[in-house]
Amino acid sequence: MPPSKILLARPHPFIMGAMADALTRAGLVPVSQSTGPLGALHDPDLVGAVISTAVVSSVTHGYAEVYASIREARPRLPVIFATLVESPRFARTLGVALARSGWPSEIMTLDAMQAGRTAVHPSEAVLLVDEAAMERSGDRVPTLLRAWLSGGDAIPLAADADLTGALTSATGARRS
Repeated sequence: MPPSKILLARPHPFIMGAMADALTRAGLVPVSQSTGPLGALHDPDLVGAVISTAVVSSVTHGYAEVYASIREARPRLPVIFATLVESPRFARTLGVALARSGWPSEIMTLDAMQAGRTAVHPSEAVLLVDEAAMERSGDRVPTLLRAWLSGGDAIPLAADADLTGALTSATGARRS
């Protein structure tokens, strides 16, 4: 079985460093998309994409444009947004930008996912990960990222008590 890949759709040093390390520890192979069209989206081994919200990136398009391109090509592909701004402060800005892109989405934060407070399916939402949340989550980050990218189906959530109920099954059913 080929390794699962994740597209670094809008690279930034944070994504190429700390985030890529966490993704690798989660058993994923980061594939960088430094310029041009998102041809890697057609790779059948691709399980998700990471988009940096940083102003500076090797990709000239903004994060909302890159997200819209991904959703047009693969509407159900799990997406992670990586930001250096703390998630609670940035979530509203991201929500407005995604709505303007024509692809509004619910926003799940790494902290909320770890706490099990919110349940959404990755095809109906995006995961917003910030550097501080990754530091708070420590060794749990690879497990949390793997859970998000699998929609909760690839790892036994019941084995991780703090993750139980954090995600729904592939049916996309929501819980409050």
